[in-house]
Amino acid sequence: MRYLILDAHYQSIGIRSPTEGYLDKKDLRLSYHLWAEIIDWRDDYASTLLMPSKKIEKASSLKKIDELDKRGIELIKKLLDELEFAVKIQYYSEGRQCLFPAVYKKEKTKNNPFLEKKHDIRYLVLDADYNSTGIRDEFDEFDGSLEQDDLGISDRLWDEITEWVLDYVPIILMGIDEIVSPSSLKKIYELDKRGVALIQQLLDELECNVKIRYYSEGMLGYLSYYKANPSLFGKPYVNEFHNKVFSNIKNE
Repeated sequence: MRYLILDAHYQSIGIRSPTEGYLDKKDLRLSYHLWAEIIDWRDDYASTLLMPSKKIEKASSLKKIDELDKRGIELIKKLLDELEFAVKIQYYSEGRQCLFPAVYKKEKTKNNPFLEKKHDIRYLVLDADYNSTGIRDEFDEFDGSLEQDDLGISDRLWDEITEWVLDYVPIILMGIDEIVSPSSLKKIYELDKRGVALIQQLLDELECNVKIRYYSEGMLGYLSYYKANPSLFGKPYVNEFHNKVFSNIKNE
């Protein structure tokens, strides 16, 4: 269970962990709407705290602090609704300079939120971006990276995906002149074949209806589209440009 503190310190981003430091929307996978509410609350609190101490001590300022603290507590309740992991959250009042004693708690849900709607189609992208985990939600408005626990896949497959992402890093870091060399193109082709094979393994293990697209970091484009349901599964669509570029090295 993670422990978080909601804190409106003007140099922070609103949420921190004693062990992880300040967290952002990607760390917590919050909706844009809730994240914007937290930032607005922090900014409103900052304008109050930057007043001279004599003004803060006035009744009108103390009333403003109480209102901001109430907003903070409401934000904690909204956080509990959105967070997908077991968590305890406390509130720190910047105006009162104290940690409120109440602890707001959420137990981990038994059902995996990614898998619980088995009749819905999930849209994923396999992508070797070295800033991601290798698998992301195509329609997530933020980073969208998914962890092993989100997917419920085996350690073996997760390790293969992680290794594939790491092997792709040297290609991503190449300059344009280097990446178009025959040896680099051959390496990209091999990595893309591994990526497509990983998609098939994902389809075998995932327990929900899913479509997975493959994004080639070497070719900078989407190359294939799959369906997980065996009755719907057909031949993958492969980009013609990708085939043309690699036609002279496939049989080497």
